[in-house]
Amino acid sequence: MEIPAGGIPPLPTMEQLEEAIAECESINWDNVDLGKVDDVIPWPLKAMVLLRYEKQMDGYLYRVRTYHSFHQHPTEEDNIFRKLSFSYPPKGTLSRAGTINHPVFYASSNLDCALVEIKSEDPLNFVGCWKIKHGHKISLRPYISNLPEHIKQLEGRIVQEMLKQLNIVYSNYSPEQQAIFKRIDEFHDRQFTKNGNTDVYKYSSWLANKNFSIPISEIFPKLDAIVYQSTQDDRLGTNFAISPGFVDDHMELKKAYLIAHNFDENNKRFKRSIYSVGNINDDSITWNLPNNEDNEEFVREHHVNFHTVKLN
Repeated sequence: MEIPAGGIPPLPTMEQLEEAIAECESINWDNVDLGKVDDVIPWPLKAMVLLRYEKQMDGYLYRVRTYHSFHQHPTEEDNIFRKLSFSYPPKGTLSRAGTINHPVFYASSNLDCALVEIKSEDPLNFVGCWKIKHGHKISLRPYISNLPEHIKQLEGRIVQEMLKQLNIVYSNYSPEQQAIFKRIDEFHDRQFTKNGNTDVYKYSSWLANKNFSIPISEIFPKLDAIVYQSTQDDRLGTNFAISPGFVDDHMELKKAYLIAHNFDENNKRFKRSIYSVGNINDDSITWNLPNNEDNEEFVREHHVNFHTVKLN
């Protein structure tokens, strides 16, 4: 899409935006080099809505790794006794919100969502239960504006707060400008929920990296996490892609578990058994067989008996 003769305007027209979306959706991402993604994205799609939503979160964030991801290739840097092995992936991989050189920490707002997101056929999985340190807020950029209506109506969810923050930002613009920004956000949101191979990630990881690299100002804090909804459990789980720096400085691994689980199609629940409990000692993990208190804590803290999922 050609840049207008007078240069790129502050905001595209709706017609220019629809043309850009059509052009972008026709791109064969298999043929796009990772270093050229920015060059092929039409300029109207770079008119992003700038938003930072700071929130203090007291709940757990869950990250899952398959048992065999450790068992097959244990190394000094990546093994079950090292806390960092339960955090963000290594450099050199393209993911939904992480680029080759800038990995992110993926976590989900509930354990069921984390288990289905990993798409593992392995019945044994490690679960890392993380929390944000007390007193620290996390700066979020939500990509959730195209949620199904029945989810928007749910009360008491973090997505309700985020939707309100988006509407506050939109209210600063004219109705015509609001429509353009909402259409851009709707398109961008879909990039985080598209199914496909890693080539689909070229756009979403570019978009996430753009957000993470926006310059910091006194009124516009550094972004800590991209938030988007899971497509694996009827979109009732929230996914977080968190910058490694925030994980290092402001998050802590509270407990880890090795669990066996399988999905019961009849009652739409996971059946789980704890095989081992990992207690955190600074940067290392000590593993022990579970006792009754461990089992009770697992049910109490992680709501095992209350989570249901609806797989698509």
